[in-house]
Amino acid sequence: PSNNDGSDNNAKVITIVAPLAELAATKTGATNVLAGTNFTYTITVTNSGPSDVGASKVEDLLPAGTSFDPAVNPGWTLVGGTLSHATPALISGGSTSFTLTLLPASSRTGDLVNTAEILVPEGWTDPTPGNNTSTDTDTIARKSDLSIVKDDGSATYTPGVAVIYTITVTNSGPSDVGASKVEDLLPAGTSF
Repeated sequence: PSNNDGSDNNAKVITIVAPLAELAATKTGATNVLAGTNFTYTITVTNSGPSDVGASKVEDLLPAGTSFDPAVNPGWTLVGGTLSHATPALISGGSTSFTLTLLPASSRTGDLVNTAEILVPEGWTDPTPGNNTSTDTDTIARKSDLSIVKDDGSATYTPGVAVIYTITVTNSGPSDVGASKVEDLLPAGTSF
């Protein structure tokens, strides 16, 4: 039989294709990190495609025993211990890099472990999310500049009268220094 009404002879299939973007983050730090001295990380985000990806952000937890200065970190914000930095839209094969400068406390010891993560924008799929984070580990070195001044406040002395010296020890940093000791040779002809 013939069908003269053609309104039901066609069918549509709508397939929504989610954009696919292989994002990866790498984070590298300074090779020499001194307690009490600023040091800088470089964070690079790449998009291996196949799709372009929209703007997103990198998040980074502020490590214990470090401080963050927004004046030397344009583009970064700190909220509740989490640092974040916006990333631009990236074409397939594109990348972007920026830096993060932190100051470890002058008393900081042990390894400094810091991880950055690129967040996948809503609506995109990342086929390999395991490389969206990157961790840099640096050993904290300590460097202190100790100096000593000894003075009795006089250019002369009187035999048989006690001489009192004031000894001042100064640490010019940048790192704190542990307990130490001062040694002093007893001059000939004096008693203690």
